Amino acid sequence: MNIKNQYLDTLKARINEGARDISVASISGSARSFFMSELFVEVGRPFLVLLPNARDAARFTRELSFFLPETYSMNEPGERGLYDFPAYDISPLSGLSPHRNVINRRLRTLYALTSEKNPIVATSPEAILFRIMPKDALIKALEYLEPGEDVDRDALLKRLETGGYLRTSLVEEMGDYSVRGGVIDIFPPMYSAPVRLEFWGNRLESIRHFDPETQRTTAHLTELSILPASEIIMTDENMRRARSMGRLPGAGSEGGSFPGQEAWLNHFYPHLSTLFDYFPSEGIIVPVEPANINAELDRFVARFQAELDKYRNEAAERAAPFPDSEGILLSGGEMSSLLERSGRINFKELLIEKGEATSSVIDIKGVSDIEGDMELRLSGKGKVSMAPLAEKISGWHKQGGRIVLVCRTEQQAERLKEILAGYNIVIEEVVENWYRTDARKRISISLGRLSRGFAWPEMGLYVVSEDEIFGPKRAGARKKAQEGGLDWASFSQLKPGDLVVHEDHGIGKYGGLIKMEIADRVNDFILIEYMDKDKLYIPAYRVSLLQKYIGADESDPKLDRLGGTAWGQAKSKARKAIREIAKQLVEIYALRKYREGFAFSRPDNYYREFEATFE
Repeated sequence: MNIKNQYLDTLKARINEGARDISVASISGSARSFFMSELFVEVGRPFLVLLPNARDAARFTRELSFFLPETYSMNEPGERGLYDFPAYDISPLSGLSPHRNVINRRLRTLYALTSEKNPIVATSPEAILFRIMPKDALIKALEYLEPGEDVDRDALLKRLETGGYLRTSLVEEMGDYSVRGGVIDIFPPMYSAPVRLEFWGNRLESIRHFDPETQRTTAHLTELSILPASEIIMTDENMRRARSMGRLPGAGSEGGSFPGQEAWLNHFYPHLSTLFDYFPSEGIIVPVEPANINAELDRFVARFQAELDKYRNEAAERAAPFPDSEGILLSGGEMSSLLERSGRINFKELLIEKGEATSSVIDIKGVSDIEGDMELRLSGKGKVSMAPLAEKISGWHKQGGRIVLVCRTEQQAERLKEILAGYNIVIEEVVENWYRTDARKRISISLGRLSRGFAWPEMGLYVVSEDEIFGPKRAGARKKAQEGGLDWASFSQLKPGDLVVHEDHGIGKYGGLIKMEIADRVNDFILIEYMDKDKLYIPAYRVSLLQKYIGADESDPKLDRLGGTAWGQAKSKARKAIREIAKQLVEIYALRKYREGFAFSRPDNYYREFEATFE
């Protein structure tokens, strides 16, 4: 949806005039994300958006993906895409590697900056402070394949190994690969689904996407770009350099990957790059709340120095090798110099900072959050009412405004449409996403996720989110509860001796996180102890298979026997009980259907409003 915006026109004019330091003030929240989305679409440049912290960067990325056209996909390679460059979720100095998903997202973004025409990247101070793998090393590690060409399969497999791919029996996650005869399955970081390469001898016959669960083909590809799955490429040259600098941990000395290797970049590369080295020279950097960014930079540098001292001392006590961290973090002067390389558009809530000329500031007037309470209210008769929202929509409509309501699901959108009809408010369209809304329609519903809306009277635009209408649903928390598996944050709270539940093997005792070398590779494994001191080792990235044990009482339960039948029987009994309950429910509803009952009146508008508060 394109709406005439004088502030956007002014900003575009200054960019075209060659201005290199512009400030945009008095806009925040989802209104700022909307404004930026319009800017990114209309200005054909790469953009690097720097948010104050990782949480703000994640929220901004979600909001921006809502407002941008569908063509800005975060999954497949393309000309214009939206990407994030996350910081490590755990310090590699600890001897543990970040989650594979984090590494894959970083690599995908780095490649997009070198290959796509106008990528948009959101990141945080913690992510840009670290030096990263050299740009030329990433480009050199790229493998490009097409059907019909001859490929040296052995050389390809070696490049996968040196590039950090993990050989498995079944490809399920990014960074996995498997070999079965003339078939190589691989899950490169750039793609949303794994890829199957079919060979006849050394001739590559076909390249196709497949579903890892059903193993069925989902799409055929005419080309394939394979990125490495690690930021350290274990080539012979890189290994010689690393060995010349001293002892490496575990399998690193034998040329294999090892936990925490991301902290050893100085050992494998003669020089390192920064994110700004990947960023195109014609691109524009967008700091959001620069004062907050500077404060976060200072806090992180202090925190990193404390971690460095702590882990170096621990390594010295164990006589373990420790990485050379000299220059791994950018200094304040280096950061300032790199930021000044490109043009900048600073977004800030306050109009002016000390020493800043008012002529360089575009001050946006009148943008605000949606004021007033629009959540469902209880009236004196105990009924719920949508009147506050209806009154606001009617007022905006009389002023000639455009109103867009945002709902997560089509069902909720239809429900809201029916409710508002009871207040004589007609929804003119329900569309799949923001960019499909028609500027000629006065009242619309767009499907999507947006936590908060905004009011922009000068543009005649009012956006209201589902959470502002019905209250936050906390969908993410429910999804996590349904899935039940642990994540890294909750896993870090486990202590040796805590009881956990494996979905296939039952109740065991957590024994800690250990390192093991298998097939010349050292990886992190979670130790679970079962009855008779049996032990189960689970790869750390499979942590979601576990749940922390929560019993009905405080007494410790009996541990299951590894390979025994008790856990299977317990699950079988639970399934049988569920089926029995379902059978009883079916019988109850069958009786209700055939018995004569009381005919209640059809649900009225109050009922629909109350119903809409549930999801």
